[in-house]
Amino acid sequence: MPDWDENSPELRENLKQVLRDIRDSAQQRKTLGVEAIREWHRGIMKGLNVPNKKWIGKFRGEVGLKKEVRIHPFANGNGRIARLLANAIALRYGLPPFVQLRPRPNQGYPDAAEASMLGDYKPLAIVFDKMLQAYLSKPN
Repeated sequence: MPDWDENSPELRENLKQVLRDIRDSAQQRKTLGVEAIREWHRGIMKGLNVPNKKWIGKFRGEVGLKKEVRIHPFANGNGRIARLLANAIALRYGLPPFVQLRPRPNQGYPDAAEASMLGDYKPLAIVFDKMLQAYLSKPN
């Protein structure tokens, strides 16, 4: 069984499936709430070697990209959940899922995410715009 943080085929397939589920929910205009995010976490960790399985899907905080990242409500997988949340919001507004899930995006994302946790959202907006433009410029 692959480790929860290993870039394994199982993790990549789990992320693809969760993103498909998010896309379906966005197209159906389903309300995004805590239970949906818990389900994403369960989906990501499915079949992986997780240090403490009792924490899978256990959410201990409030919802929102800034808050979710800052408080790290899950024992593991918080960054992936934050990136899924960003993609869910994009899909909800008719944009493609442009935030890379694995490996962790670079392109200034780590510093911009940290700045957003401190209340400065402009760097994250700039990075997201660059990610979206790069996604849209890729050939199909």
